[in-house]
Amino acid sequence: MLLPDELAEPLRAQSRFTGGVFCAARRVCHAGLGAGVAARFKTLAEINSVIRDELAKGDEDGLAASATGPLWIRSIAESVNSPNDGDAVILPALKKFAAARMVVGHSIMDNRITVGLNDRLILIDVGMTGYYGGPAACLIIEKGEFFAVHDGQKKQKLFSAPAAAPAASQPEELKPAA
Repeated sequence: MLLPDELAEPLRAQSRFTGGVFCAARRVCHAGLGAGVAARFKTLAEINSVIRDELAKGDEDGLAASATGPLWIRSIAESVNSPNDGDAVILPALKKFAAARMVVGHSIMDNRITVGLNDRLILIDVGMTGYYGGPAACLIIEKGEFFAVHDGQKKQKLFSAPAAAPAASQPEELKPAA
């Protein structure tokens, strides 16, 4: 299922829009990147390119429309409290693209920014629209520290981590495949 035209058109018009999949510097993804999709592509740029092209063409059978693709997958968010399942879902993608963590939206969890899987998964969708009625919230990353700000509350520290740890300093299970 693709975005309706009234939602997709403003995104297409933005010069910064990269298909809604990844901002490679922070490994931020719309819905998440599962092991299956990660295995099919060599780079994040390649994934973004495929998504951009499919959205531009209105392709309803490709990666952009797939229930397991980076725009629609929900199993990543659902795995946040299941360490064994969650690691199997996200570790292959983190390792392949030399990322320490994945920040995703698309799936509302508890109307709060949620962190799980040993700080590897950060869920930022709080349903902050009139339709869902969730509270305002945002994730702030400052000098390697991660904070959440929820509607009317003070900034709350979630955890500290190197802002962009090189692959060599990552835990063994996250080092990129050779």
